[in-house]
Amino acid sequence: MARKVEGRGVNEPQKPTPKILGQEDVQRWLFDFQRAIRNENYEQGRKLFHPNVVAFGTSVNRADSLDALEKYQWKVRWPNNANFEYLVKNAKVIPAPGMFVVAIEWFVKSKIIRGNPRTGRATIVLGDFDGKLLGMHTHHSEYL
Repeated sequence: MARKVEGRGVNEPQKPTPKILGQEDVQRWLFDFQRAIRNENYEQGRKLFHPNVVAFGTSVNRADSLDALEKYQWKVRWPNNANFEYLVKNAKVIPAPGMFVVAIEWFVKSKIIRGNPRTGRATIVLGDFDGKLLGMHTHHSEYL
């Protein structure tokens, strides 16, 4: 008969203490996604999102999955961008249980229209999935 220790059998592994995510993790996610956009690295971008993400974008009215987001937003916009940048120092990050809401501005130069800059803003909802932040919702739009 197995001896019980604090409600667990002797041979049962103890679960690791979950990592508590914070502002630095959100900033790291933003820089990682910015790098994926700049490098047109769709595989790296996909690693940052939940498969059931729902997104609104500058090219797609609504994407109801990661596959749709990549096909109708990322693959349309990323090849035409140069030097995409989130203005991370100005980001507003609102923590909530198991998630973060980020309001952030962005800047990019167009490869098509003689380098004309475009500016915009984004709302990003990041969920905590076992200590890893994944994008659950994004809404990127340009300033008019």
